[in-house]
Amino acid sequence: MGSAISRKYCELIFTSANKYPNWDPPKRIEAGDFGFVNKETGELMIHGNVYTDPEILGKFPSLKEDCPVALGEREDVKVVCSTNGQSINSAANPEIDLGNVANASFSGAWRFEKSRGALLVMMNPQMTYIPRSHILGKLAEIHRFRKPKVVLVTAVFNAPSYAMFASATGGSDVSMELNGTVPALHAPGATAGVAVESGWNSKYTSGLYRAAGGVGGSDRYTPLFVLEKIKTLRRGERFIIPERGEDIWTTAIPPWDALDEEGNEIEEEYSDVAQEEKKLITYEELQAHKSKDDLYVLIHGKIYAAAKFLDEHPGGDEVILAEAGKDATEAFEDVGHSDEAREVLNGLYIGDFDGADVKPVEANDNTTGQIRASSSSNPIAYFVPLAFLGAFLAWRFYFAP
Repeated sequence: MGSAISRKYCELIFTSANKYPNWDPPKRIEAGDFGFVNKETGELMIHGNVYTDPEILGKFPSLKEDCPVALGEREDVKVVCSTNGQSINSAANPEIDLGNVANASFSGAWRFEKSRGALLVMMNPQMTYIPRSHILGKLAEIHRFRKPKVVLVTAVFNAPSYAMFASATGGSDVSMELNGTVPALHAPGATAGVAVESGWNSKYTSGLYRAAGGVGGSDRYTPLFVLEKIKTLRRGERFIIPERGEDIWTTAIPPWDALDEEGNEIEEEYSDVAQEEKKLITYEELQAHKSKDDLYVLIHGKIYAAAKFLDEHPGGDEVILAEAGKDATEAFEDVGHSDEAREVLNGLYIGDFDGADVKPVEANDNTTGQIRASSSSNPIAYFVPLAFLGAFLAWRFYFAP
């Protein structure tokens, strides 16, 4: 349950701010850290830092001196709220009314209706970031950063105090205040739905709440950070670092499919065909679905409805459109797709290909757009060599130095 909720919280904050929340803000995250995002929890698994990694410093020994991290302006307060949340007047809601506290440094109240929401409040945060024009172009030369799962922390928000809240699935209200001193009326260990931690005073109808820090103090917490990765190459595209090396980097998207209210991945059906009603699809039907809004592709003898995935495809929609009406198995395997890509493909499956309806293609027939299949052909003999080729290319791309 905990891991699913943390993943849902991460998704909600990312959708709102295009930044990742740290479910455990006391865990220090620094600009220059790299690793991967745990798909089950949303936690950043740190493998190293570009300013201390021996391999990177071996290639760029003066990296820290030439491209040091920079500091942004310190803010009074930074609030990130999921899109389903709205600010409300707590005085008009007795369930969450905290009363008037004269020495409150910050106060606010929010309502999340009908669905789970997420809220993050940081007091006096300051951003530390990697200057884009200096270092990112250099880092693109490091092979490990070209692996699809590897992400780089390009900015962090550190703060002396934070509060975070995940509402219940049906929605809930929350109010919070940061006081110079903790009111004696509300001692730690009070009744459920009331929390007083390190100067934070909060009240909520239902949900998960966490806070730490007080007014002033050092930047002990990292509640928010920015993740980027090198853009995925399109099939056949050479890896060339542009003149502006930072342009090859892009925001890293969370590595999971759409989540339900509990934070579990949704097994989406990309077709009106029910799972138990998967059918055989003829060559004529395959040819009838070749437009951008209605597109079928054939891979390993299975048909996938790819139209809804075109905009999400890292390699661009034209790569998929180029395989419309043809057997896309070779094109798919040549790229060496990751396990995550194959999971996405499974979600697009709508039926099997009925190769019996296709006229066999002679060995000297160079006609394009036809499917080399028949009821008597052995698909294993056709696909196994391609599978080995795809595995070899994947090995070279992800693991070869």
